[in-house]
Amino acid sequence: MDSEESRKRACEHQPNKLPVTEDKLPPHDEPAEWFLLASAVHKPSILPAIGSELFYVENARRVLLKMQQAWIAKLDCLKSPELFEHWLSKALESHYFEPLINAITDLPSSENWLFWKGQLSDAYKARRLEQLKPKISAMSERVAKGETPNEVLLEISKIAKLWQFTRAESMSTLGEKVVDELEGIWRSDKSIGAMTGYHKFDLITGGLQNNRLYVIGARPGVGKSSLAMNLFLQAAFRGTRSYVVSLEMSATEIGRRLAACESRVSEQKFREKKATEQEFKLVTSAMSRLKPLPFLIDDFSRSLSDIVMACHQAVAEGAQLLVIDYLQKIIIPNFRHNRNELVTEISGAMKDIAMSLRVPVICCAQLNRESEKDNREPTLADLRDSGSVEQDADFVGLLHEVISKGEEPHTDLIIGKNRGGQRGRIAFEFRKPIFRFDEELETP
Repeated sequence: MDSEESRKRACEHQPNKLPVTEDKLPPHDEPAEWFLLASAVHKPSILPAIGSELFYVENARRVLLKMQQAWIAKLDCLKSPELFEHWLSKALESHYFEPLINAITDLPSSENWLFWKGQLSDAYKARRLEQLKPKISAMSERVAKGETPNEVLLEISKIAKLWQFTRAESMSTLGEKVVDELEGIWRSDKSIGAMTGYHKFDLITGGLQNNRLYVIGARPGVGKSSLAMNLFLQAAFRGTRSYVVSLEMSATEIGRRLAACESRVSEQKFREKKATEQEFKLVTSAMSRLKPLPFLIDDFSRSLSDIVMACHQAVAEGAQLLVIDYLQKIIIPNFRHNRNELVTEISGAMKDIAMSLRVPVICCAQLNRESEKDNREPTLADLRDSGSVEQDADFVGLLHEVISKGEEPHTDLIIGKNRGGQRGRIAFEFRKPIFRFDEELETP
């Protein structure tokens, strides 16, 4: 059941439903309030992250406070949804419990709690803006007489902070973190970021670091998706939990590529019915190694808002690395500006995801045709549609296929940008039939 159908059904079940004159009421979303509470029955751990100010319906707010009391008291009923539901049925009067149980019945998935919280957050922001209308009206007359609208400006600044998610830290707290981190790196084999197993890549980057946006750019067919896949695969083998958003390939296709990469058996052999029994065993053995790895593949998210929401939810559930393939395929519905501004908006959002969620983000990007036409190495200027990609990224690696007479062809990752680190290039052997990148070890 999708969210809209669930919303309609929830509306039918609300015994304390608000009057029909809803267009005159402050902005609110009653079904979303009950769905968020229903999600909390299944996932009590989200209760501390839900503020009562988001709720417009008084009955829903009271239910939230009762649930949060149970959380603070660490009651045994929190151990399972069934126990929590039973406790609430005893602790709440029927006119509070009935809309909750209806929402629990109609809830599509408790995993969508961030969506419902987002709906309430938007409605709350809109209500705060509505409250400003009479103040601005009254103040406008006084401003005409020369007064300064300090009161309204202060209120506006408070409301503006609702769109900001800063978590500022002083040096007294930062200093301890920095010293501990540096000591850990200095006295052990610990790295700043998640290791990928590619020796030179990890040496140059220090691993995939939190808050950073890593852009891999290439022309079609050169291997940007395959390199991103290899990076999160190798990181997964080392325990890093990844969430992959694929806008170009289905999850099944990525699965086949992973099987080919790990088994070193081309899927083309199966299509052409040339695979041997031994090769089939290699693939099944590879799949047994891949099955327990900690990554998820999302091939449904397409719009920027869906991707941002999916990433927030993934990190809330433990993801430590996000992979987006690829940037120029992301859409913003009804976007009315030009392509350059669209990509600028998307690029900025990718960096915001890395910063706000404090995880590394790998994002593939398409290069323009100029380097291909001129038969030259790509540069940062070749990033397609917007120069903002170069500005927002902390690391930009450009793939270049090198074919020289008398030498084996190889693929270079040209490091055009590496914030706080060295630039250079890393030579890979890209085995296209099995989508595998093997690093050619060199002396750094």
